Amino acid sequence: SLSIGEPLTISGTGISTTGAIRNLDATGTNNNTITGAVTLGATASVLSDADTITFDTSSGSAFGAGVSTSYGLTLAGAGNITVSDPIATPITTLTKQGAGTLTLSAANTYTGATTVSAGTLAASNATSLGSTAGTTEIADGAVLSLSGTYTTFAETLTISGTGGGSGVIRSTSGNKTLTGAITLGASATIQADADTLTFSNTLTTASGRHLTTTGSGNVLFDGKVTGAGNVVKSGSGTLTLASTSNDFGGTTTVSAGSLKLGGTGVIPDGSAVSVALGATFNMMGQAETIGSLAGAGAVTLSAILTTGGNNSSTTYSGATSGGSGSITKQGSGTMTLSGTNEHTGGVTVSAGVLEVSADANLGTVPSPAAADKVVINGGTLSVTTGFTL
Repeated sequence: SLSIGEPLTISGTGISTTGAIRNLDATGTNNNTITGAVTLGATASVLSDADTITFDTSSGSAFGAGVSTSYGLTLAGAGNITVSDPIATPITTLTKQGAGTLTLSAANTYTGATTVSAGTLAASNATSLGSTAGTTEIADGAVLSLSGTYTTFAETLTISGTGGGSGVIRSTSGNKTLTGAITLGASATIQADADTLTFSNTLTTASGRHLTTTGSGNVLFDGKVTGAGNVVKSGSGTLTLASTSNDFGGTTTVSAGSLKLGGTGVIPDGSAVSVALGATFNMMGQAETIGSLAGAGAVTLSAILTTGGNNSSTTYSGATSGGSGSITKQGSGTMTLSGTNEHTGGVTVSAGVLEVSADANLGTVPSPAAADKVVINGGTLSVTTGFTL
């Protein structure tokens, strides 16, 4: 391993585009450090074939450029690169290429766009991606990994893909709030490994561009989720939807973990909700209107759930719980309840058909019998087998 203290000026992409600075794949460990400042004489690239090259100056910036220039810096390779000190203006753009990990731990001041084409960019500083004047794009297969003690990350992001299965945005530790707008360039997965990852600005989906959240940590959308895409909750953690402005046009699927409501009316009224076996839809005491309800998972029914407005026919075979909540069936379709439900607020059939085969499908059987637990007000209660109501 080497430590090079000389200041360096670099230009271009090196011989056969292997980098103006290149960390070679040598026999054994080849972790090298450059402690001198690196100045760009033109747009330039640095490549790490294997192991790690670290840029760590004793003072000042790790990378800079001449006055009144607009040079871009590319950091690439299958190996890792760590930049411990600032990438400074007047460098404009930063591009991450190759399968390795680029770790940015300083308060960077470059002003242009950041592009993560492949591999992982690990941002351990709130301004790792430079000025918020520049946008950031995380391509399909790449990962933006968030760690460190900072709590707010203000970049505007365009994201695509699953990040190779670990999330195109991945929060590895600490509570983090992303305050910039998020746009899905394609279907995308966001993962929280621990603590809570919060999005306070608008996240925009589109037709065929769906949002999935996963991980054992929690994800909170305080900001609006919009566009024509679906919202999918997977992983053992909790997804909370909290904005009453949400108007995404797709379905809402709880494949695993828990979906919680952070307010009243946070799921668009026409969205079809499906809850898989082992997953939970927790209303948290908030009244909600949805397009339809299906699946075998649990619903914590602690307020009025109005469903059926999209006029589809669905079967909910899971079990409700949560006390005094109730179900109101609207729309022209048929909703079949086949599970043993434990809510105590009863059911109201305002339109269409509510189909059951046992008294327990309608919720906890009151003892003694109580009025208004089953209200038929414009719809039909269909009983497929005989039982005493």
